[in-house]
Amino acid sequence: MGERRKTPRIRITKEVTVSPLEREVFLEVKALDLGEGGMRLLSPEEFPVGTTLFFTIEVETDDGIVDIQGEGNVIHVKPAPAGGYEIGLTFSYLPDLEREKLQELMLLQRYSAPSP
Repeated sequence: MGERRKTPRIRITKEVTVSPLEREVFLEVKALDLGEGGMRLLSPEEFPVGTTLFFTIEVETDDGIVDIQGEGNVIHVKPAPAGGYEIGLTFSYLPDLEREKLQELMLLQRYSAPSP
């Protein structure tokens, strides 16, 4: 199966706080990869496809530690090999300032990654 993403992803292991928009609950999950269009999460809780999640991820940029906040829609869910669920999230709302932070992170990660 070929790559379906429109934007590249970087491998990242960061804690992400998510909250379904219809519930007042916050859950700590782990980002497995991240791109300008979405991210893949490892979650102890299963979220149905179509669920909208508010997310906050803390990342390091040239300006120091910053939060990236937005909303994403769950587009796929599958059981993770080590337990929990892998969740594919496509960004549905990412303000321009948050997108700029994400783009800076992507550039920093690409240029700091060791050459193959």
